Amino acid sequence: MTTTEPRTAPVGAPALRPAAERSGLVGMIARRATLVRYLVIGGGAVVLDVGLFLLADRVFGWHPLLSNTFSTGVAMVASFLANSFGNFRVTDRLWLRFLSFAAVTGAGWLLSTAIIWIAVDVAGLDPVVAKILTLLPVVALQYSLNKKITFAPSTGRNSS
Repeated sequence: MTTTEPRTAPVGAPALRPAAERSGLVGMIARRATLVRYLVIGGGAVVLDVGLFLLADRVFGWHPLLSNTFSTGVAMVASFLANSFGNFRVTDRLWLRFLSFAAVTGAGWLLSTAIIWIAVDVAGLDPVVAKILTLLPVVALQYSLNKKITFAPSTGRNSS
């Protein structure tokens, strides 16, 4: 076989295909590697957020709204850095990207703070239960805003 001929599998073996062409779960993951990494990073950020909230609330005895501000801020920075350097590997205009990411996170923080305030100070729920109640609406809001603002396709503008 010369170096210009394609590699073939032995007779009777399945044909060799690049990972991006494989079917099934392995192929789907290979084709969607960035999305999978994004979901893993987001899941890690949620775990970090809730874990730091628990620490601030249960160990330090902070007010739930202060605990939420602290945990959300740290998780936002960690998520932004992991996505910028590890997932998308896009580090140009880092401060502008961070400001956009922070603005979207800020909207989520406002929503979560309102939910926590109502759940704890008005309804008398446990702060950790209140924090958990924020997860689904905040994820939905931030996904929607990031899709429309932070990661929206260009509209013919020069992206330099």
